[in-house]
Amino acid sequence: MGMENRPVVVSGRPPTGARARVIVDELVAVFAEAHRRADDPESRAWLAERVRIGADTRVSRYWRLLAVINDQPAKADPVPAALWFLGALDAASPTLPDPARPRIRLTPSCRPVLVCHQDFIGRG
Repeated sequence: MGMENRPVVVSGRPPTGARARVIVDELVAVFAEAHRRADDPESRAWLAERVRIGADTRVSRYWRLLAVINDQPAKADPVPAALWFLGALDAASPTLPDPARPRIRLTPSCRPVLVCHQDFIGRG
C-alpha cells in the first residue's frame, strides 16, 4: 500500500501540509452540502465545534467501555482522526472566528493534541 492510499493520520502526514488543505477543503465541501450550508468561515467554525465535541478523549474511553459491556471488539478510535482534522482545519482556515476556542498544537511527533482554553477547564 503506497503512502497516498494510507489514512493521513496513520501515514504521519502533518495536518499543516498542502495535502491536508486539499483533504480539509474536500471534507468541508461534503459537510457543507450535507447540511445545506455555504463553505465560509462561519460554517467552518460550526463544523469545527461539532468535530471538537467528538474529539474529546473521553469519547475514546466511552466506546472502549461500551465494547466491553456489549462483549464486542473495540472499534477504531475516532479521536486521533478528529484531532488531525481539527489541526488541519485550523491550519487551512486561519480566519475562523472566536480566537478563544480550544486550539490544536502539534507534538514533536506531529501528532495533534487538543489544547483547552482555560475557560473550558474545571467546569463542573
